[in-house]
Amino acid sequence: MDAKAAAFTLFLFAGNLKSDVRLSWLPVDLTVLAAAAVLFCLGKAWVQNGFRIPVALFWVCGLFASFLLPVPLTEFTDYSVEKTLKLFSLTFLCAAAPLFLFKTEQDLRRLWNAVACVAMLMAFDAVAQIFFGVNVNPVDETASGITAFGSNTIALGRTTGMALVWIALLGLEKKIGLPRTLFFSAPLVIALVGSGSRGPLLLTFIVLALSGVLFYWKRADLLGRFAAAFMTVSLVCMYGFTVIPDKAATRIEEFLTGDFTNSELMRVQAYGLTWDKIGTTPWGTGWGGFETSINLWPGDDRQYPHNLLLEVLLEGGWLAGGIFLALIGWGLWKAYRGAVNVEQRAFFALFLFTVGNAMVSGDINDNKEFFALLGLSLGFPAFRSIVEERRHG
Repeated sequence: MDAKAAAFTLFLFAGNLKSDVRLSWLPVDLTVLAAAAVLFCLGKAWVQNGFRIPVALFWVCGLFASFLLPVPLTEFTDYSVEKTLKLFSLTFLCAAAPLFLFKTEQDLRRLWNAVACVAMLMAFDAVAQIFFGVNVNPVDETASGITAFGSNTIALGRTTGMALVWIALLGLEKKIGLPRTLFFSAPLVIALVGSGSRGPLLLTFIVLALSGVLFYWKRADLLGRFAAAFMTVSLVCMYGFTVIPDKAATRIEEFLTGDFTNSELMRVQAYGLTWDKIGTTPWGTGWGGFETSINLWPGDDRQYPHNLLLEVLLEGGWLAGGIFLALIGWGLWKAYRGAVNVEQRAFFALFLFTVGNAMVSGDINDNKEFFALLGLSLGFPAFRSIVEERRHG
């Protein structure tokens, strides 16, 4: 892990950490501080690269230019103003900065390791609540499961899920030994299950299973290790059910048995209402338009459909949504075609993980990890060269 990987990872996950009372001494907001560090690293990398502009930056800028089209249609509430400002500053930086900072497989490894470090910190903080009753932050009685560093349960689930995918692939490909794989995986799995976040938990298993099918099923030695690793994660997950809070265990059990709670039912309703509205608003409703035009949760001034693609199609319009969908598909295809080593296979798996999570929770600015991997998928040099070789080979 190096400075640019540490700075960018801290920027991505600052929202997961800054609510912790142990960081209340910071004189500056942690997100702003981390963004400043990323800009410094970006400027340094740009100078070292001879002031060359990555070609993929034009794709990223084109996407965000399409996001500008619905701005005149925006009804400027407190939420829509905050949403628009963050979209064209912090979220844009998430998508653009990786094009300057991460250019080699070694850069990717350092980035994944930095993500794993943040996830392990959160996991140990969460596990300490279970086994030792240690929680220095105010307890949210409405939370569905355990949290870490004062963040919410979904943030814990997403972060630990990402790290678990990376650790599992490292162990599978013998980059780290079995004892280290188990040492790192166990707290991640317990924290993931203990969060009670159904989306990240389900997507972790789906992504790991797809990785086995896409990358390892033709190699008998790796397929056997994959089956063993998948079984180990499943057993630790089952053990986690015995130690996590009852509320989190119940939420997951109800979801797995098809007994959907109000959370799932309301999201399904939000998807239907959003899709109906999309059909009548080709130019979009403007950012924050779900709240002003649908208002599914009256009294809540921060509303969105909990599906990033539907959100962009509704609020950004058909053009922005079409460009967005095309770039996601292109980025996933490039990442899959370029997955020739463990770092790049992890890239594809993690990108798929973030895409899945973006379709079930959070608004456009809550999905910083997704935008980071989307931007990098469009411009990572190794992907481009590998795809071109295969095309001409």
